[in-house]
Amino acid sequence: MSGKEEKFWEKFCESLVRLRNAGEILQQLVHGTVAEQDGQNEIHKLALAERSACPLLYERMYRAFHGQAESETVRLLVEKAESLIAEADEVALLPLLYESSENQRMAMLAELVQHALQELERMAGYSSILEENYMKAEARAQKILNYEIRGTNCYREALRQLMEETRGPASLVWQKEIYERLRHMLVAAADCAVLYREACGISG
Repeated sequence: MSGKEEKFWEKFCESLVRLRNAGEILQQLVHGTVAEQDGQNEIHKLALAERSACPLLYERMYRAFHGQAESETVRLLVEKAESLIAEADEVALLPLLYESSENQRMAMLAELVQHALQELERMAGYSSILEENYMKAEARAQKILNYEIRGTNCYREALRQLMEETRGPASLVWQKEIYERLRHMLVAAADCAVLYREACGISG
């Protein structure tokens, strides 16, 4: 790995730390263990910090990767990671999120998101020493993909239950949106794991 590539992965890992932190706060919001306004503010600060860091991240990416296929894969990876923290920022603002501490499926989805983002950050941490940690990186990628599968199953069951037990149209609409956004975050995390494997030459 070239020095420029190492600098890129180092900066990308900083983005994933912010993303992991946003996932942890989002889970706390769903469980009601952090004050609503405090959680919203902290996630928004992380999203703003990520936005500010993006220009340098892209600069390092363009310096490090020159092959068309490789640079396109890395670009998609960066964009997907950016979309995740923006999604967390949006989810934190949705109504009913703060009435969800007794909603087991919503709590489970939030927990799966948090675990997936944590594994993503740990997986990318192997970038500079990938030859020594090839199997560890692949194992973390598989964990993320499994979280996405579990999340999809949870999402389907949550929608079924929502249709049966909803308290009214407004509650149905907002809860459905939260479920969809949390599931979307899991899908995006799984996409990141696949793109990371491609960028690093790991065969799944």
